[in-house]
Amino acid sequence: MFDKVMRQLLLIGAIMALIIVGYSAFLFYGALRADRIQDTQTGILLKSKVVDHDERIAAALERRAVSNELFDVLEKGDQARLEGMCGGQDIIGQFSTFGLLGADGVPLLLCEDGRAKPTREQTYVFAYPRAAVETAYELQLALRRSKGIALPEFTYTQSFTEVAGRPYTMLTALVAPERTRPVSPSHRPVIAFVLSNLRVAVQRLQDQLNIQELEYQISPADMMNATQSLADKQGALALTLHWTQSHSFRDQLMSAMPLIIAMALALFKLVVILLRRIGLLQQAIVEREAEMRHIALHDGLTGLPNRNNFMYQAQRALASSRLSRPVFIGIFDLDRFKSVNDTYGHDVGDRLIVEAARRASKSVAETDVVARLGGDEFALMLRSAKTDQDAMELMERLQQEIRQEFDCGTAIIRPSASIGLASAPRDGELLEQILKAADIALYEVKSEGRGFGRIYAAKPRRVPVPA
Repeated sequence: MFDKVMRQLLLIGAIMALIIVGYSAFLFYGALRADRIQDTQTGILLKSKVVDHDERIAAALERRAVSNELFDVLEKGDQARLEGMCGGQDIIGQFSTFGLLGADGVPLLLCEDGRAKPTREQTYVFAYPRAAVETAYELQLALRRSKGIALPEFTYTQSFTEVAGRPYTMLTALVAPERTRPVSPSHRPVIAFVLSNLRVAVQRLQDQLNIQELEYQISPADMMNATQSLADKQGALALTLHWTQSHSFRDQLMSAMPLIIAMALALFKLVVILLRRIGLLQQAIVEREAEMRHIALHDGLTGLPNRNNFMYQAQRALASSRLSRPVFIGIFDLDRFKSVNDTYGHDVGDRLIVEAARRASKSVAETDVVARLGGDEFALMLRSAKTDQDAMELMERLQQEIRQEFDCGTAIIRPSASIGLASAPRDGELLEQILKAADIALYEVKSEGRGFGRIYAAKPRRVPVPA
């Protein structure tokens, strides 16, 4: 049972540990998959003036966003045709990330490296904060309302963001039909966006401004809020770039910390409960083992040591007697016990045996042993007796106790006992020899009338019993 509880404890602890480790791994994986684009307070400043993004990117986005083809595909919900538009998409002379977001920020399409990504794998779009999408919508819709529902002019907004720790430009625009195509009032707007590496934009700005060399200057004041300054070869400030690095893993870990702590506390509490249960179980096992040992070594009716217990104690006593003093071992039984059983029943017989055991134990010293061998037969080991006279006095006292009247409820019984004793090492060194000598002495007592005791000798000696 103890091993079973230990296995349960180890299994539950392992499961809880796997849950905690698995959840932490999930957070780490989420940090790699999600929140790859962070909403940032980013801007490119050219001598305190916001620099417009490259016109080629804006023109390419306009060709995609303001077109009857894309508008019709979205209206019909033709996903296959929509994904087919990714093939060969070249926005700025190289493959870039081009995507579409629905009115509630739900990703509809993501083209990356000229290939359509499945919606469920659009980590860039999924991770992009809804706040940025809503802000873009508000601005775009305000422009639509100011110019009428058809929106004849193309408008876009520009912002900067971070992808995998690197600054990227992001251009967003509303998907709309060409100017001659009306738009239903129930139409739900869709945003098209383009992401491109900021290095390309910086290089183009450098070419436009005829700056031969730009040097990145990183401020170490706050590594989590990096600032990059671009200076020309004379050291004059040309461009300043600000962005906030991704905190996704730290943020997710901190947000999950209460759950991790709660799980750890639950595991600790579970371990404490199981350890307490194991302690109670160990105590119960110890008590049960003691009870089983007691049952194995004691008589179930009288509580006296049983035959095996007596044999064990007698063997030990005989081993010690070879070096010190004699040990008296004997046998006694109740006279005419069978007639008591036949006359009054086995219940009265059992009660008489219990009472005889109590009286016999009362009559001897604490160091002496009274055991029940079976039926009405008992064994004695008189450790307190040093001489034959001491043994005779103990037998006399035992006889007096046994002879006391016993009220069985329906009659008064006057029991008596016959006793046979032998002494080691005088009558033998082995327990079998001593018990055989004591049995011979008991037989002689019964042959001569019962109700008294005798110590075995070559010439039997009768122990007088007071009248």
